[in-house]
Amino acid sequence: MDSKKRQKLLKQRRERDRKRQAFVQAPAPPSSPGMPLSGFGLPDLNEEHGNSASSAPSVPRDVHELWWDQYKDADGPGRLAMTREKLASLKPDDPDYETYFPQAIDDLEPLLGPKAFVAFLEDLERDYPEAFADNLDWHSFYIIGVYANDARWDQLERVVERLADRLTELTPPLPAILSQLRLCNCTAAAGRLLDAVKPFVADPDVMPHASNQYIEWLLFGAYQRCLERGASDDEIEAVYRFSLTLGATESEDLLREHRDVIRRLAGQEPRWTREELKPGDEVGRRVYLLLVDFQKWLQQERGCAAMVADELRRVTVHAIDGTRDMLISFLDGLRRVPFETFLVRDCLGFMSLTRFYAPASVCAMYHFYEFLYASNLVKSRTRDVSQLVCCDLWADLRKAAKTEWEEYRFLENCFPGDQGSFFPVARGQTGQESPI
Repeated sequence: MDSKKRQKLLKQRRERDRKRQAFVQAPAPPSSPGMPLSGFGLPDLNEEHGNSASSAPSVPRDVHELWWDQYKDADGPGRLAMTREKLASLKPDDPDYETYFPQAIDDLEPLLGPKAFVAFLEDLERDYPEAFADNLDWHSFYIIGVYANDARWDQLERVVERLADRLTELTPPLPAILSQLRLCNCTAAAGRLLDAVKPFVADPDVMPHASNQYIEWLLFGAYQRCLERGASDDEIEAVYRFSLTLGATESEDLLREHRDVIRRLAGQEPRWTREELKPGDEVGRRVYLLLVDFQKWLQQERGCAAMVADELRRVTVHAIDGTRDMLISFLDGLRRVPFETFLVRDCLGFMSLTRFYAPASVCAMYHFYEFLYASNLVKSRTRDVSQLVCCDLWADLRKAAKTEWEEYRFLENCFPGDQGSFFPVARGQTGQESPI
């Protein structure tokens, strides 16, 4: 494929990614209060992605449009056969190639399902490497999801290595990939991908909320090294200086934030009291630091690996922030209706790339209320009722997800009553290297 055509294809991909991400980030309409997951069900991906003719390239009604009409009406195996036939008959430099690809490949996954689609992608990489590479980030997203649930760790690391080697910009699937790697404690793979991401984080074209989550992930390694070196004032200052190289704005408040987080991780600060966590001017900051204590507790009391604990803390922040009134009412217990509304609205949308955040949030909340009880912040009854809500939601999610639960199996080790243990052993030989 000549350079002009490749540039055109890359431009089309970026535009498609922007539209996908805009849809993912758009606020969804509120769900009906109290509607149970078992009755609501998960969105039917086959219907949502069945794709009307609008998903196919707009071309005059001719042989191409007739092909797309047949493709739209075909089932998964039918679409797969049509796609394979087109791949065999068209080369990337063929004038008609972009009429079919990558769209025909993209629209296979909803009807095939993750495992069958990944099996096809493995064939695609072997037989048509250029077609595979043209959508490398999305293809890697699907492959990593399947490999993580099947515990194919060596193969997963090779996929991440290839993605990191060829990364040229920040794209929508990357945050979901990094979050799943971290929840699986794939320290080497997550570190390798973050090394590749780092040069793009300070790009002014990157949205601030996206940049901030990358910065937070990159700071994990810096925090760990600071703790290993004794968490002195000089080491905390070094973490602060490193955060500035990532695009953070220089301020005393930022230095204070780093100092507060590191000292809590080091166990240098006293426990919180209920009085300190009551609604007030700094309740958001105090709850954030309480969740740092939760992260440390997961490591010390639940044998949770540091990276997994850090990601579960982030999941908990997301859940508290997204659940109505929870920031000011969590000490009174977990209420099912607003929490379930958050799961359906913010995690399980059919275009969400982090649907696994639903079971991850339920799991995190179960342990969070055990932590609150251990910290003398809630009574045993509050803990028990809240954990019962989590157990019921976990069961409802499994029932509603049906075969889709296969995509969430990597989280079962985190929930009591399943495997009952966290991932104490890192995946890979080395962890994320500290940049300072």
